[in-house]
Amino acid sequence: MDADEPTVSPGSINLNLILRWKRTCEATHGAVCNTRNSDYMTRQLQTINLVDVETLSLVTTSTSTKFVALSYVWGSVPMFKTQTSTIHLLRTPGSLSSTNSNLIIPATIRDAIYLTRKLGEKYLWVDCLCIVQDADSMEQSLKAMAAIYASAEFTIVDAAGQNANYGLEVIRSTSQHHILPDNRGAGNRLTTCQEQRDGYPWASTWDSRGWTFQESLFSRRLLVFDGVMSWVCGRCIWLEEAGDLFFPQILEEKAIGWPLERDHLGIPVGLMSILPKLPDLGCWGNLVENFSMRELTYERDIVNAFAGATEITSSTFPGRIFKGLPVFFFDIAILWQPDEAISRRSSDNDHKFPSWSWTGWKGSISCLASWGPFQAGLYRSSGHRSDWVSVVQLRPVAKWYKISSLEISHVIPIQSDFYRYQAFRDRVDEDLPAGWCRHEHTDGAYFTTQEHMPGFRYGYSLPIRTHPELNCNDEFGHILWCTASRALACFGEIKEDIWSRPLIELVASTGQIIGSLRLHSLGEMSTTKGDICELIAISLGELKDHERVQGELSRESPSEWAIGEWEMSAGGYDIFYNVMWIGWNEDVACRKGLGKVGKEAWSCMQPSLTSFKLG
Repeated sequence: MDADEPTVSPGSINLNLILRWKRTCEATHGAVCNTRNSDYMTRQLQTINLVDVETLSLVTTSTSTKFVALSYVWGSVPMFKTQTSTIHLLRTPGSLSSTNSNLIIPATIRDAIYLTRKLGEKYLWVDCLCIVQDADSMEQSLKAMAAIYASAEFTIVDAAGQNANYGLEVIRSTSQHHILPDNRGAGNRLTTCQEQRDGYPWASTWDSRGWTFQESLFSRRLLVFDGVMSWVCGRCIWLEEAGDLFFPQILEEKAIGWPLERDHLGIPVGLMSILPKLPDLGCWGNLVENFSMRELTYERDIVNAFAGATEITSSTFPGRIFKGLPVFFFDIAILWQPDEAISRRSSDNDHKFPSWSWTGWKGSISCLASWGPFQAGLYRSSGHRSDWVSVVQLRPVAKWYKISSLEISHVIPIQSDFYRYQAFRDRVDEDLPAGWCRHEHTDGAYFTTQEHMPGFRYGYSLPIRTHPELNCNDEFGHILWCTASRALACFGEIKEDIWSRPLIELVASTGQIIGSLRLHSLGEMSTTKGDICELIAISLGELKDHERVQGELSRESPSEWAIGEWEMSAGGYDIFYNVMWIGWNEDVACRKGLGKVGKEAWSCMQPSLTSFKLG
């Protein structure tokens, strides 16, 4: 036995089964699973470091080279990490052998090297070995993470372990093997795929970690070790069973487009295959909501752990994504709300996080319910007019500017350019942007394009991406310069919305209830009735369709956007300001909550125009 081979239990790993899954996927699943995305990676990296599993050394090679990737939980275990001072040592054949006592290589990585070699593959990508941790190219490598996993032939997933020393189950005899249940029905065949979580490790530590989010999201195929071995790809889910039987769940009989909506962004895998050519706020909101629920050991990793997804998705938005918010939809995107009590992410001299962005907070974030009323075409196609007709018209009020971290006097405006495209709804006789058609409908006009998802109805035309551009280095810091209307109000009673999330009433000096705020942190929920709060108006909304709101709310399960509409129309304010509650840290304001105030009530509060820094 090879010195680097782990102690394998007889018959515990079925290599032929894995190879059968792989060959079937390659032969029958078409472009959905087989399109390599190395062109994305080539635009980000000139070369890639890979582990040669035959020579047990590190090689630097072309980004077009075929390889397998590993996804696992690091945990707090000793682990060798490649540095500029050590990479030359790893290029020596045999340097990654278990006989080299100078390198601490955890069990999961050694098992992945072994498995990759046994499956007839030559190269493996492992983050701690293939990313030079202190190199100038480190930031670019992190931005390329999504492209790396999308380019891999498949990704080995250690979902059972809570750290890198656990090892791949059914490979190591020392691993805690899962005992297959006996009540599987005739022939040991699974009765339902759901009995094994559809092959995806839903309740695992791996599935809860922030760093593994984009790895599952962009991989085309996952070979999962989580009690049982499973294969998850864009078309099928296969599960290992006793007696070499497996239960195929064929999602489609032939290769077709991916579904518009998915319960989990990692199932099916391969997001690269369905990235829109249009700026899709719904797609971005899905990413944010799912990622915000995950855990990070170090708060400062919030940007890096999401960098790959940001880099790839950002190319679909004109103006790209700034601190987690798409610039094209900035006035809508800043209306995100907490889905639970959230807390500020701690900052230091090297990592500063803005309060106005979700990236500056820890906890689950709600985007789609907050954005839905203002933005049509939210990544869904129900056939209902809510797909393409925005129920609330949004108008700009505040002005936002980025401040350069290199030259403090240098500011550039942040423009929500979706307003310009939305205006085509009312410009019936004006020529639309190339590739778009207008259609009249009794529920309101809608727009279609053949460039992306032909037949999908959009609320207005959008810019079509032709050549994805990669992000340049961001020279702008976390502080915005803001010009907005400011007024003072008093806190009233703390209430709950339909989801039992806390809302606090806003009260004018006359005692009249003029609106409400969604509170963010537990500390803010200890506010006292009668306390004065400082508000700024950030946009103006007008509810256009009462009948539609009431119709949606009369359903047994009202949709998210309808709930958002109900919050907006509460108190009878058809025209209202979206307002931000701000506090102060010396001369820099910070966001503490977000809500709504009726337009007429706001005018009576004697607001004044002010300019300030918002951090």
